[in-house]
Amino acid sequence: MNNRGNKIYEIKKDNIFIASALIISGVLFCAFPGAGAVMICNVFAGVLCVWGVIRIISYLRVSKTHIFGSYGLVQGVLLILFAVLVFMNPGLFETFLMFITGMILVADGFLKVQYAVCLMRLKSGRWPVILAGAVIMILAGAVVILNPFSTAEFIMIFAGATMIAEGITDIICVIFILRKVREMENSFYSDRESSADVQITDK
Repeated sequence: MNNRGNKIYEIKKDNIFIASALIISGVLFCAFPGAGAVMICNVFAGVLCVWGVIRIISYLRVSKTHIFGSYGLVQGVLLILFAVLVFMNPGLFETFLMFITGMILVADGFLKVQYAVCLMRLKSGRWPVILAGAVIMILAGAVVILNPFSTAEFIMIFAGATMIAEGITDIICVIFILRKVREMENSFYSDRESSADVQITDK
């Protein structure tokens, strides 16, 4: 697999993991809105820990020729350290849980804006759908941060539903991008084969 293939594989793997984490966290938020934020903080810390381990393993699997272009080791260690900190002080992060959740949603929304721009540059007709979803998620994340609701349970359910929708749209984005990349690769190899056939005919 070439360098581009490795990069696309890493993007696909990371995005699917993030999407799965968002969906699972969203289900927990909706299923147990009054169970206490401490439990959700511990689950969140567990997800961060697993993500950190995955990033470290990804770094160790990078070829030596591209090792200086990978930051998986640093990312993995920082994720694990943050997870340990949350495990040790779940009550400390309970107060900031909704703020952190909202920031994650906003950040992931802006990431989708970049995906939409990339698809637009690749002349994919699906980029407006991704852009519209990104804007909606950014606004939903802002609502979670501002928390205009009167009860904690309602904001937990709203945040959970938004995280589930965010995870689903993440998976859709990955599918759109992979399809476009495959279309471009097939077109590239088809053009090369056509060019080679022409050269052989000329000879």
